[in-house]
This record gives sequence, C-alpha cells and structure tokens, in this order.
Amino acid sequence: MISIDDALNQMTACGVPNPGRSRMDPFENIYRDRSNDPITLKDDALALSCCAWRLRTTGGPEYWTFQSEDVLKAIIHDDHVHAQEIRNYYGKKILWLQLNNNRVSPFRTDLMSYIHQADPNIVTDKISGMIHKMPDFFQEDKILDRIKQLADTTPIQDSPPLNTPVVLSPVEIVLRRSKLSKVNNYWMLTGDKRLCQIEIPQPNPLEPLWLDLYNNSATITISGKFIPTCREDFNFYRVTNWKVEK
Repeated sequence: MISIDDALNQMTACGVPNPGRSRMDPFENIYRDRSNDPITLKDDALALSCCAWRLRTTGGPEYWTFQSEDVLKAIIHDDHVHAQEIRNYYGKKILWLQLNNNRVSPFRTDLMSYIHQADPNIVTDKISGMIHKMPDFFQEDKILDRIKQLADTTPIQDSPPLNTPVVLSPVEIVLRRSKLSKVNNYWMLTGDKRLCQIEIPQPNPLEPLWLDLYNNSATITISGKFIPTCREDFNFYRVTNWKVEK
C-alpha cells in the first residue's frame, strides 16, 4: 500500500510553469488577436457577466456565456451592483499601476477603455473573454489583496537553493477557473514573510491527501524549485517540482 508521504511526493509535477515566463498577468492568457467590430448587447455586458458568474457559482452549469438569452432573462439588480464594484475596483487599480510606473499590458489598457466607455452594452470579440472572466478575477484579486497584507511583496533578490527544505505556513486556497480548466492555487508564507504559490490542476486524485495536510498543519516543509515571480504589483515564489519533506 502506498504511504501518504509517497502519495504526496507523486504530486511533484503539478504546476510546472513555462520556465521563460517570470512575469504574470492573469488577463494575458485570454488576450488574442480578435475582431474589434462592435457587438451591441441588450444590457450592460459586465452586469451580464456578473449574472453568468452568479448562476455558475450557485449550482448552475459550469459555463455560461454572458451573451446567452438565458442570462439576459436572469439578470437582477445585484448583478448591476456587482458590475459597478468591479468597475470601481479595476479603475482605481489600473490607475494606481500607471501612476506608480508599473507595467500595464495592452490588455489592461483595453480594460480601462471599456470601464470608461460611454455605452457599457457595447463589446468586441477581442475583449469578450476578458468581460466573461472579470467576476472571477475580481474575486481572486480581493483574496490576494488580503493575502498581500501579510507578506513582504517587494522584489525578490535571491531564491532558496534547489531542493532545499523550506518551512511554509498555509495561508489561503484560491480556485482559478477557465472554460477548459480549473487550478487550485495554494498560497503559503516563508519564515521571512515571502508568499509562495503551489498550483494543482483539477482534478487530481491525490489532492485530498495534500489538502488534509494543508488544512491541518501549522507549517509544511517543502523542497523544490522556488521561482521568483512578479505579478503586477507584488512579488512571490512559484514553487515547482516540489515534494513534502518529513
């Protein structure tokens, strides 16, 4: 019979990134060269997206498009309130990045243009994926804002040597989803308050063993490759090829 330690060690391949990609923008992976022809919807596109998100996260089908007639029929006042919260949040966030000379991708520039455009019912095929994902990104970013308050997010100058055991404290689990995939991001802190991220794609039959350890341990000792990564306005380690040390 396989031991718990052996089972956890079989999860080392989870979350292996593209080694050439050290900067992350959660919007970039859905940004494509697509049409800029206007599409006029019957309601606020972002509010429709919030409605689709609400239906999906309250027991509906896993995927709803905000251009669906079913979503249009289901929209309520709270979806418009949610959409305005998202507009306010990202309007301030992107403006802050610009004022502090942080990198702002073309995709975020398009987002800023959409937030401030006169007619919220008009979208393009090019930004439709962004609008669809905004409620998910908003939920994740609000959690990350809380996590970042616990950590040192300044630029990272060095990394632990490869496969050196590092003691980490569990902080929060964030689910990131797309139409085709789901990934659980497990966030942890080093002793010097650096954030670390371990990614586990869904489904993974061994994840319950890791989840039990994560939820019930004050600290977990991990060895692997700690990759300094910058995401917008904060820095952290992506941990790959990892294993749990005894």
